[in-house]
Amino acid sequence: MASSWILFAIYLLTSLTTPVNGTHQQYKRSELFKLGENASLSCINKTWNQIIYILWRVSMNGVNCSITKEAHGPVYSSCSNRVTLYNKTSGESQLHIAHFQLSDEGTYHCEVAYNHGNYLLMIAVNAIVSPVLSAQLYSNGSHRFAVCSAHGGKPAANVSWEVWWSSPTITVQVRSEADTSSNITAWLELPDNVTRGNISCIATHTSWLDRRSVTLNLNEKQPSNGMKCVLKCLLNMQTFFHTDIITASLVIVLLCTVGVTLGSGLLLLIATKFLYNMRKMRICSKSNLSQNTDSKSAQSQEVEEVEPYASYVQRVNSIYNSSADLYGS
Repeated sequence: MASSWILFAIYLLTSLTTPVNGTHQQYKRSELFKLGENASLSCINKTWNQIIYILWRVSMNGVNCSITKEAHGPVYSSCSNRVTLYNKTSGESQLHIAHFQLSDEGTYHCEVAYNHGNYLLMIAVNAIVSPVLSAQLYSNGSHRFAVCSAHGGKPAANVSWEVWWSSPTITVQVRSEADTSSNITAWLELPDNVTRGNISCIATHTSWLDRRSVTLNLNEKQPSNGMKCVLKCLLNMQTFFHTDIITASLVIVLLCTVGVTLGSGLLLLIATKFLYNMRKMRICSKSNLSQNTDSKSAQSQEVEEVEPYASYVQRVNSIYNSSADLYGS
């Protein structure tokens, strides 16, 4: 809480006062940093022997913070631990950003009060993201095109075609994404008499020391719609996760492997359930058959037990009838 009041007091001091007989200077500049590198921002070419205080006000994508220091006082900061003040060996003060991220993009205001004036500097800080370069053939009815794309670059790349025929027809399209990256596409219309050979897509970018190229063989068959979909998916993943194309490919392979594994597991579960039900039905059928057999055996035994008595009665009746016939005659 105390540090917040100190920052507020220094801000008011900067806004309302100017050293006597001093100057008031305002400057602007821009800085670009690669993702993951350590970034350093210099404000003024003066040492702490000349500086009264220094104040940094940072606005990063809607997140505001401040960091300040007096000549002989401690550092007060409301920024993250990755944003710190440090002194160079020459005695000058710099703002240090560890492991620069996309979230660090924004506007950095530096205010310095020194012995003979005030110094104000606004720095627009942005990330450098290398684009992914690709080329392919495309047909639209009777028209054929060679399409070169620099996908996901910050800032935008410069893209063109190198061909052997004169006056090529090239159309360049620029599309900005939500993350402020750019997709640059160069469409080269192929003449009817150009059906063989190689052409090259040439691109330059701030993050590259030299220009880069992709060679397209006009003899090759066009990729299928499925392959185009996979390539587009790879490019989108590379832009979203800010990674290289190999890592994006590995992620897709991993997702496919997980999908196949889950699908196989589901099929195995269904097959196991089916076999269990079949076995259960067989056990029930055998149980019913056994009960029917036992019932028939019991009935046969009862018949066998009754038959001797019936045979005996039959014999007695036969003897009785024979005796009656004898005496009757």
